[in-house]
Amino acid sequence: MNLEDYPNSDGLVGEHFLYRMEGADFLLNQPAVKESYEEAHHFRCVTGSTCLDVIAIVPPTVTLVPRENAA
Repeated sequence: MNLEDYPNSDGLVGEHFLYRMEGADFLLNQPAVKESYEEAHHFRCVTGSTCLDVIAIVPPTVTLVPRENAA
């Protein structure tokens, strides 16, 4: 999803890229998932000008991995 197509940036915080979304259309438009997994939540990973939407029961784990040969 391109963030330019998502007009509402309320709640976005600089230097943060993982958010738990409440009441967003993405999960609301997945009724089969919500019926099967009532405890499922919608998480959004914002990376630059794009984002990745994730449905999960537990929050995603983020791990920083150092690059080899980093200057």
